[in-house]
Amino acid sequence: MPVTVRPITDQVVGADKTPSHCEPVFLLGLNIIDEATFLPRTPAAAPLFLYQPSMKARVGVFAATAGNVTRAWILLLPETGIADRVMIGIPPSIGQGQEAADYYAALGASNPLSPPLIRDYLALINGIDPYSGDTRDGKVQACYGSQVMGGGRTMALLMPVRALLNAGGADGELGPFADDGDVIADTVNAIAAATQGAFTPRNVEVFTHSNGIVACNAFLRAVQGTLPLRVAIALDPASAQSLDRTTVGELMQNLSGQTGGIVNGRPTGNFEYWPFERWKNEPDRASTMRSFHNDLFQYLHNYAFPRYLLRLSIRVTHG
Repeated sequence: MPVTVRPITDQVVGADKTPSHCEPVFLLGLNIIDEATFLPRTPAAAPLFLYQPSMKARVGVFAATAGNVTRAWILLLPETGIADRVMIGIPPSIGQGQEAADYYAALGASNPLSPPLIRDYLALINGIDPYSGDTRDGKVQACYGSQVMGGGRTMALLMPVRALLNAGGADGELGPFADDGDVIADTVNAIAAATQGAFTPRNVEVFTHSNGIVACNAFLRAVQGTLPLRVAIALDPASAQSLDRTTVGELMQNLSGQTGGIVNGRPTGNFEYWPFERWKNEPDRASTMRSFHNDLFQYLHNYAFPRYLLRLSIRVTHG
């Protein structure tokens, strides 16, 4: 089905003054894993951490419509230059359980182009909402943008915004943008064209977190042959589900043990295992654990994995 794309950056961040429709933005500084101290397949070895200062980037928002389904897509670009590859993020469901559904319903998530909904995703990416200053206090604060921009590859980050308006297909929150290869490829290429070539999808990498694994596998299978897939990254996938290794050249899969998949202290699949003890050098572990009332699942699954392991996975794969 045909895809149309239009910029809506001004409606979300309050300005649209550049040819790429991507406005300057600051990304939150954060602690990072020193990849030189990371020992793969050695869960008893705790890596050291460094600090990555705040970075400058550019952010834009685009409305993509396929048939009768519209979804917003957020694009993050390096501060300058042309990104020669793109990381596509497949986020978890926003309707998983009553608490999450209520949170997103309050953001107007039944409207796919709701500015508060999109700004919440901006805070997930930037570490802080560039419009309101919100830092998603009490929710996942992944700083995906800082991780991708600090990953060592000249890469754009592109993420679809889920909506509670069911759109059918393999994932009702994303509709054809999750499982129709032609729609996905046309969307990515149309957004690149709308930026006047600020990034090129010559190389495509994909990551997902939590139960986003289901839509991510549908996405990978759909775009196989339509987009040049290089790397796929999983951050603590629900039920320890593996990425579809037949679709992509290189995988990096990270598991906490909190979502299953561990037998006799070892992962049952092709996973890098990150138990709690492996995080002993994480600078904010003690204070974050206190804030989560010593809940291991909250610390590992909703904090450490999305905040640290995307960047590390980029740094230790080849792309």
